Amino acid sequence: MRSLFRLALGLLALLVGVRVWAMFGGRGKRGPYYLSGARQVRLMFWPLAGLVASLPFVLGVARRATLLPPWALVIVLVFGGALLSLSLPALVLHARYRRHDAATVVLFDASAGHLEIRRPDRPFVRVYPAVVRAATHTRPRATAAFWAKYETLRFDFATDTPPIILTSAVMDLAPVVQWLSAQRVPVTERRRLFAWV
Repeated sequence: MRSLFRLALGLLALLVGVRVWAMFGGRGKRGPYYLSGARQVRLMFWPLAGLVASLPFVLGVARRATLLPPWALVIVLVFGGALLSLSLPALVLHARYRRHDAATVVLFDASAGHLEIRRPDRPFVRVYPAVVRAATHTRPRATAAFWAKYETLRFDFATDTPPIILTSAVMDLAPVVQWLSAQRVPVTERRRLFAWV
């Protein structure tokens, strides 16, 4: 059991070190936004810390499950499930966002009115406010369950261009939403259980 706690402490120390690197490594970044390591660490730090902190408890109970009476095993399983539920929703949502935006690159400069989204399926989409019919900004209903801003922004175009979805795994979407609102593009705010892609 002590080795499990040492392992958890070592992993927590590693997470803190990576978090410090992400805070200072990504500061003052300009230019293209993409699925960078620093951004992912900032989004995933608290869910991973919750998972690492609950790991010794879950593994320790699993090793002694045969020694526990049935009522104690039920209590321990409920408690272990509650601990894992602190991190699993964010891990699932992050994996989904990562798969969606693995190769997305965004060029955004609000002062110049420039928003360009490049994806493998659609190499170049220049977003002009005049051709955006509407935008939908979706956020999770229970933000505390996700520890970070997991949001999506869907652009519906007035032209034949198919809709495109941008997630917060690539960049913070608040400046883009503010820019669209300033350009008088109707932005619908939506709350869902999961801001799924």
